[in-house]
Amino acid sequence: MEVEPGNYYAVLNVSPDASEEDIRVAYKRLCVIFHPDKHTSVADRKAADVAFRRVRAAYEVLSNAESRALYDVFGNKAMETNMQIVPSGKHVREFKSEYERLWRMDKNLKKLHQLAPATSLQIGYDLTSTELDSPGRRITQVAVSQSKQYRIADSFDMSTTVSVASQNGVGIANLALDFRRLLGAKWRMSTTVNLNNLMFHPLDTRPRMGPVCEFCTNPLEPDDRLGHVGIAVNIPRLRPSHLSLSFNLQHQVSPSISQVIELGGVSATRILPSEVGYALTYKRHPLQLAASFSIGRFNRMISLQSRYTIGGFELRGSCRMSVIESFSLNYGVSKFALDGMSVSGFTIHLSPSLVSMTFRFQIGKHRFTVPITVSQSICWSTLFYSNFVPLALGFTYEQVLSRPIAWIKTLIDYGGVDVNNKSRRRSDGEEKDVVMENMRRAERETELMKSHADRAAKEERSRNGLVIQRAWYGVFEENEEYPKLSDVCFSVATQLQICVVNSKLILHQGQSKSQLSGFFDPCPGETKRLKIVYMFKGELHESVFGDLDPVRLPKMSHRVETT
Repeated sequence: MEVEPGNYYAVLNVSPDASEEDIRVAYKRLCVIFHPDKHTSVADRKAADVAFRRVRAAYEVLSNAESRALYDVFGNKAMETNMQIVPSGKHVREFKSEYERLWRMDKNLKKLHQLAPATSLQIGYDLTSTELDSPGRRITQVAVSQSKQYRIADSFDMSTTVSVASQNGVGIANLALDFRRLLGAKWRMSTTVNLNNLMFHPLDTRPRMGPVCEFCTNPLEPDDRLGHVGIAVNIPRLRPSHLSLSFNLQHQVSPSISQVIELGGVSATRILPSEVGYALTYKRHPLQLAASFSIGRFNRMISLQSRYTIGGFELRGSCRMSVIESFSLNYGVSKFALDGMSVSGFTIHLSPSLVSMTFRFQIGKHRFTVPITVSQSICWSTLFYSNFVPLALGFTYEQVLSRPIAWIKTLIDYGGVDVNNKSRRRSDGEEKDVVMENMRRAERETELMKSHADRAAKEERSRNGLVIQRAWYGVFEENEEYPKLSDVCFSVATQLQICVVNSKLILHQGQSKSQLSGFFDPCPGETKRLKIVYMFKGELHESVFGDLDPVRLPKMSHRVETT
């Protein structure tokens, strides 16, 4: 079985600067588990043989100084082409220094992309008039905004957003400053300040400052419960400041079901909330469903939403009923590029008083939106054109611009080989087969580890050492420091207990956890994380790590405060 390039060190769980003795010890520790002679049943011997050949291939390369030097520079390609080192005193160090320089350059480019400014342009158009020279056929709104994030420290960052908008003859310029800081393992504080040219207008009651504090009440369970408390401060010119509180409670019922309860409008003069909301969400690829309702002082609303992903397309639909708008229906399609950097799509909005369509284009962090008001009432001609025009524009763009440009670029770069179609076929068929095969391999390896992991945990428990209680690896739902489990996660407690040596767990930086024994990559190309809950000296600890982040346990900062 082949080992992916650049992962021999991860297979043995040693650092790139490990000594020959460290490599030998790691190899022997894995041989105790995976050597075929250690197992009696035919199925176990077959699974152990596959895992042992994987470990053996890594050891044969890293235990030889010459092959290891070539592997450090060229990866698996050096082994496939039988490269040899010619006598020289410097060239290996020169190759390594050049490789390190390119690695640092790539890391800096990724950081610059993350901190690059995001731009948004929105142009609204009104088609409600039937006469071409009517003033009703005009641009109704133009909005431009740009935001940029600044990383001040590991636990503190700031973002600025500058926006200029004009709608129905009213112009507004706004500067928003957002400060975010991690206060501890469970607390996060953020503050948003808005400054604009209508700041002291007597009729403007929009919030000028919004401090938000978030607290994770129980981060250790799979159904993480998150509490969110927000305070909005209004500073109008003609009346004193007024404080209002809003509460948001999120509960992860299961990896695919979550619920949200919202309470708003609480103040010193109004103890009972004036706004109440509830939402229930179901997420399981490729389908997402959501149902919600809200009761406010001036409006009551209930809505149903759905999303379905098929290939590179996402189908969206929603239905909403409220006091202000008796009925509204929204549906649309979005298309994602293979590189994940560009998105294009449209949305149709239907209601008794308005028919509109919105076109969206996004390339990287730059977004362009065009909302178009088609009619103020529903009729058959309006329905036909509002559905036909987006589909015709999308088909024309795909056939006339997108595919010819991609073909020309492929012809220039790769000599006519359609890499995109090849990648699409691979992602549709072969990638799923590879993931399923790797999952079965990981399950077989985990079964071989269980008895050894139980003995190791019992020994650690007897001396009050490091015992892995629970651990998950895969894609988590984004939620800042404490992400929620998704349906693309699997348990890795047994696999990590095997890696514990002398009450210490060390996983090295820059090595994907998917290459460890008993692990696999459940979703290639997506961001994965590792969440570990462990006991050390009778106390509970917990932490979350990125796929390439180093792991060193135990740490006092991981300790969970219990009441």
